[in-house]
Amino acid sequence: MISTKEAVIIAVNNLKELFADQEYDNVLLEEFEQDSDDKNKESWLITLGFDVPNSHKSPIQNIMSPDSKRKYKVFKISSNGDLLSMKIREVQTI
Repeated sequence: MISTKEAVIIAVNNLKELFADQEYDNVLLEEFEQDSDDKNKESWLITLGFDVPNSHKSPIQNIMSPDSKRKYKVFKISSNGDLLSMKIREVQTI
């Protein structure tokens, strides 16, 4: 089983590779969890958060909206370091 740190590095590298043509910054580790499926195959769930520019539609939205929006992706990394999946992590706002 790879370490937590190795799984995070793999997730960050995959984010950089998969989103190379998109603008983002402020990548942070948000969550991590060791997981096992129904076949007892262990993996890591790594949640990364990052900021993307807000595309404003009108001058009033420019004033009322922040310059960027936070997005989250969950990367599932196998015990040997392979990327198994990437999913959108929705966060509820109050």
